[in-house]
Amino acid sequence: MKKSIFYLTVLMLLSFFSACKDDDAVPGTDAGGGMMSATVDSQAWQSKNEDGGAVYAESQGTHVMQAWASDNSYINLTVAGSPSPGASFVSSNGGVTAQYKPDFEQPEVYIASGVLGSASVTFSTFSESKVKGTFTITGILITSSGQQEVQITNGSFEFDI
Repeated sequence: MKKSIFYLTVLMLLSFFSACKDDDAVPGTDAGGGMMSATVDSQAWQSKNEDGGAVYAESQGTHVMQAWASDNSYINLTVAGSPSPGASFVSSNGGVTAQYKPDFEQPEVYIASGVLGSASVTFSTFSESKVKGTFTITGILITSSGQQEVQITNGSFEFDI
């Protein structure tokens, strides 16, 4: 329940930040739009090519990237730390939390956080005007009959701030 409240709060903050036209409207934050793509269980995945299809927000050292595809699936990457070009972050030490939802409106969510699943994010560009990099996720869905896994490879993101 606490994780659901946390993710809902992050979603609301991102919605607020992505609606801002001027970075100075919310002091200490950066927000921008862009794109994300990946291969999800051997199938091509691409964020919607529209406002809000992929958003980036940073506040107090937490960097959140979220994207929705036209089939309503969803990828979230939350990075804790100070990115720079070439910097990598992994879920095993708390540097990244990732989630994949096959349908954003349904309760099923594949998680990579700590020892559950795995995720990595590498920044190739990190500046005042652009955030760009790659990611992979092995997400785990816990069910009453055990656990299921999703493989997300060849992930890339690019956001203009």
